Amino acid sequence: MRVRDYLAVLDRRKWIVLAVTIVTIAAVGVLTRLMTPIYSASSLVRIARVMDPSGDFSSITYADRVMTTYVELLQGRAYTAQVIERLGLDTSPGSLSSAVQVETLPNTELLRITVEHSRPEVARDVANTLADLLREEGQRIYSGAGQSAREILQEQLLALEGSMDANRTRMQVLIDAGETAESSQEVQDLRARISAQEQLYAMLLDEYDAARVRERLLENSISIVEEAVAPSSPSKPRVQLNMILSVLVGLSAGTALAFLVDNLNRSIHTAENLEAAGVPVLGSVPAFSSGRDARGQVAVLEDDEPLVGGPALSPAGEAFRALRSILLSATAEAGLRPRSLLVTSALPGEGKSTVVVNLAKVIAQTGRRVTIVDGDLRRPSLHRAFGLANDIGLSSVILGRSDGGTTAVRRTKVPGISLLTSGPLPRYPAELLSSSSMQSLVADLVEQSDIVLFDSPPVLATSDALGLAPLVDGVILVVARAVTTDRQVQTALQRFEQVGARVLGAVLNRAKSGDGAYGTYYHYQPSGVEAKRTHVRS
Repeated sequence: MRVRDYLAVLDRRKWIVLAVTIVTIAAVGVLTRLMTPIYSASSLVRIARVMDPSGDFSSITYADRVMTTYVELLQGRAYTAQVIERLGLDTSPGSLSSAVQVETLPNTELLRITVEHSRPEVARDVANTLADLLREEGQRIYSGAGQSAREILQEQLLALEGSMDANRTRMQVLIDAGETAESSQEVQDLRARISAQEQLYAMLLDEYDAARVRERLLENSISIVEEAVAPSSPSKPRVQLNMILSVLVGLSAGTALAFLVDNLNRSIHTAENLEAAGVPVLGSVPAFSSGRDARGQVAVLEDDEPLVGGPALSPAGEAFRALRSILLSATAEAGLRPRSLLVTSALPGEGKSTVVVNLAKVIAQTGRRVTIVDGDLRRPSLHRAFGLANDIGLSSVILGRSDGGTTAVRRTKVPGISLLTSGPLPRYPAELLSSSSMQSLVADLVEQSDIVLFDSPPVLATSDALGLAPLVDGVILVVARAVTTDRQVQTALQRFEQVGARVLGAVLNRAKSGDGAYGTYYHYQPSGVEAKRTHVRS
């Protein structure tokens, strides 16, 4: 499909797109109004990286892992249970955890704790309590559940101090007791031991001081940068975003449904659809007021009316003149000169009678003598179109109740047009139209006129047209836009083919602007099967 084909589908099914969009917007609007407002509050916590006294950052990768650990802990049940206990909330840890969202801000040392709740004060208090818990337990998170390095070093220093004091006391006792060879050796050993312990003590004391400084830094590594405040407006539902999304979803769903419906509906909408059904397109007649009366019949056509339902220079008038050129000029160039044409349709109500009347008038305007035969012996209407009585007509001639076909044909108020009305409705119209008397009548009418146009019932509704079609030079199939399907057109063509009728082509009636070129016609080969399309500017 081309872009204009897609646009044509959207134009045909615009009400589907519009309806789906409106329903979607209305549904989303109602659901948005019914949703409970949710408020969102956020606190901001800084997790500073601690530098060792040696000057190196303390496990930068480890600090990143700790940041991730904070995220999981703050959203876990253990922390939310403490929050519920402190604030006295009537909820479960699992429900509260689902309302907490913790995120690390890229390229910063910041954590954002966001809490959603139907009450803005609760959202604020939960966010701030989680931040306080994180700050209070920061050191424990770094050191774990066991002793810290400072505590271990402090125990070692105290034990070493006790050992050194005992050694000093023992050495002093030996010195006070008097020096002997044996005591002198012990004193020397004690002095060496005390010296080594003093060196070890100095080293442990340095490590203790470093550990104490590190602990102090760790205690201050977590700080609350920004406390949460109670929001004044809800964060959910997002009315504006929901409405925008509803429009987009509605348009998308409506467009998809429009193409689905159009694909399932095989109605003829354009001249291209008609060609795809397998019938040459003689032309397209745009929709116009057909001049029908209250009963749906074609209204009376007066002499001063240039066209039923429209002025002479209307698009419909140009379309009928183009169709006239196709039937008279183009077919003559191909060696064909149709003197008798049957105008029918696949279904009732497709405008075949209107096409017959207007086609006859534009042909008569060229000076040709046109005879119209109302072959619809079930629901005749042409006598009303020309304001004539229907007491004598086609059925009378065939049944021998009239002097002959030429006497039953009456002149109309329109110059150049004569009409043979249907006459009284017979009991078996199909048999009359396919009789030998009808064949003789067609020959007589052709002799008396330049061209004879027959109106007949729809081919899929009755078999009347199938009996009359082989008796004329060609058949014109009127197809109403958005009424007839491609299958129905193909079925009608198959029926005409079975009876040996020559279908010259189809006329797309009630076409919209852009549905097909009004000046498209076909040159017919002598076989009447193959056609060469030519474009005429009208």
